[in-house]
Amino acid sequence: MLQLNPPLLRVVVGGPGWMGPTGKGVANLLDPGHRDDDLIWIIDLDANGQTWCVPNRFVRAPNNITYGRMAPGGKKTGLKSPKRAAQRS
Repeated sequence: MLQLNPPLLRVVVGGPGWMGPTGKGVANLLDPGHRDDDLIWIIDLDANGQTWCVPNRFVRAPNNITYGRMAPGGKKTGLKSPKRAAQRS
């Protein structure tokens, strides 16, 4: 078990096939002791305060302007990276 210090805030839980509650929460722990392709995140949900063990495939990072992550609906929230200045000869 790996403690995330600091914890990851606003982690999004849900997706196709997820049977538990959806919404945002705080990821405090990561359990790598399962199959290689499916880590288990220990997440405290904001809405109801419950702690859930969520497989990696149902955990998403929140929107982040700095990294240009896509917002719901496919709209880009980030700024475009500036083009490199032309090199002078």
